[in-house]
Amino acid sequence: KEDGFTQLQDRNNLAWGNLLGTMHWHHSINDDFSILSSVSISQYKFNAAHIYHAEDSIVGIPKNKVSVYRNYISGVTDFNVFVDGKYQRRPSYALRFGLKSSRHRFAPGANALIRNNSDFGEPLDTIFNNIKIETSEFNAYLENEFEFGKKFKANLGLRYSVFSTSEKNYNALQPRILVEWKPLKNLVFHSSYSILSQQIHLLTNSGIGLPSDIWVPSTPLIEPESSRQLSGGFSVKVKDFFEISLDGYVKRQNNLLSYQEGAAFLLNGEDWEEKVTTGSGKSYGAELFVSLKKGNTTGWMSYTLSNATRRFEDINEGHSFPYKYNHGHDLSITLIHKFSDKVKISGSWVFGGGNRFTAPTSQIPYNTGQNPVPSEGIILYGPRNGEQLDNFHRLDLGMDFFKKKKRIERTIRISIYNVYNQKNTFFIRSGYNQEGTQREYKQVSIFPIIPSISYDFKF
Repeated sequence: KEDGFTQLQDRNNLAWGNLLGTMHWHHSINDDFSILSSVSISQYKFNAAHIYHAEDSIVGIPKNKVSVYRNYISGVTDFNVFVDGKYQRRPSYALRFGLKSSRHRFAPGANALIRNNSDFGEPLDTIFNNIKIETSEFNAYLENEFEFGKKFKANLGLRYSVFSTSEKNYNALQPRILVEWKPLKNLVFHSSYSILSQQIHLLTNSGIGLPSDIWVPSTPLIEPESSRQLSGGFSVKVKDFFEISLDGYVKRQNNLLSYQEGAAFLLNGEDWEEKVTTGSGKSYGAELFVSLKKGNTTGWMSYTLSNATRRFEDINEGHSFPYKYNHGHDLSITLIHKFSDKVKISGSWVFGGGNRFTAPTSQIPYNTGQNPVPSEGIILYGPRNGEQLDNFHRLDLGMDFFKKKKRIERTIRISIYNVYNQKNTFFIRSGYNQEGTQREYKQVSIFPIIPSISYDFKF
């Protein structure tokens, strides 16, 4: 109950999905020159909704009802056409090149608010920010692979991109270089440096509640992201069945995008460009990779130790703070055993740190009268992304059955996701206790143990 009203429903919904279609055409002009052409279309949709229903619980008067429905829809639709070519006349040199043209359609969001209650006047049915943004992109790249004797390799590449909005074009040159040195037969050292530009920005909500990954384009007001990355490492082979590699990297980013202080993806009546601010980022880390292949058994282990921070002048008082996906630790172990050409089993275990979030620390209530919609009051928050969800882990198992006929190959796969039903925290939900007198927070898990079966065939 809340201010004389009985709460009937308070629910959060979250849905997302991808749709992809593609066609490839591969043509070999001669033994040295080949071309791959492709056409593809993809569509991503994200939907987050909050549904609240309440009715008057005061005895002796006609019941008033209220329904509040806040919905956010974000989507990206891409249409791509690209051509890749490869020319290799001798083993020590290869030339790769390509062209790609893309058309993007973005739907940054729509909020719907519906209230039906005689105490609030006329029923309200409103949609905010129901907009579509069209952009186009063109890319051309050239890549050279060299071998200098048996000990040195180099890869030199250059990409040129043009991103067009309604009023402005962004041009970018993106060079990269990779060098390898092989002093011994089973030992390789490598290092790389790259400059990258990304015309699409990822907006994340750092607060509690439903998570959201919102893709928005560069606009005349928002420039593309840019980054510089330096990496290096080595790999060692032990006999023919065991390999270990260690890599490290340092990365700096500019023109990153984030919500302004106090802004959220369900705010009404504003354009999304008015809710964001730009800043910079730093990240560094190391990855250990071990692979094994002995007989019919293969497997690998990957462990990453990393740190990623963000800095915005008007967020967190200008101080650096952890990135939402700064997990710190990520570990994955995979084993695959092939009993025969017809049966294969696999298992994978993953472990990692939880996402970062900004936690509320206290609340200053205020009197809202006979409003059946729970009011937030004034909520005070701690440092930006200063808290972290619990570590997550799960085990997945699968078994494949293969059968090959004259013209058809078919695969039946039986798998179990999250075998031991670990309740990993997906997000933290905010609500009220049953009496409606105190705010409370609960961890929400949405992916329990999930068995599945799939059937694939090729012809």
